[in-house]
Amino acid sequence: MPDPSRVLPVYLIAFAVQFLHFAEEFSTEFYTRWPVEVFNAAPFELTTFVQINMVSYAAFALGAVAIYRGIKGPMLIVWFFTLMGVIGNGVLHPVYPILATGEFGYFPGLYTSVIYLILGPVLFRRLWEVRSDSGSAVNHDVETNSKTGSSQ
Repeated sequence: MPDPSRVLPVYLIAFAVQFLHFAEEFSTEFYTRWPVEVFNAAPFELTTFVQINMVSYAAFALGAVAIYRGIKGPMLIVWFFTLMGVIGNGVLHPVYPILATGEFGYFPGLYTSVIYLILGPVLFRRLWEVRSDSGSAVNHDVETNSKTGSSQ
């Protein structure tokens, strides 16, 4: 498990940016343009788009609790948000206008996604870090127990 004091502040900043990102996508009608222009599919209904985002954000909030409490299972949510929500948005939003029109330009969500180009690698690195204090304490306990057991 990563160190909550190193991960949680960056995670919460990324989560806050996600709300701004949603606001930009919502106000610029990402839900109609993205499926149609990028995937040649039917547009999302507005209610479906909002529901998907709100359910996701509830899960991402629980991910913050998992970081804080050191609960391993819900860390899958944290990694999903980091890889898809943060890094994915940062990388893909600048590509969407090229896929949609063949040219670089504005596509809904682009402005706020650029922030993720900085936050994504920072969050990923902090999640990937292993707490050296917990690892050394475990190794110390193993060494102590094996020495005690061998002397008896």
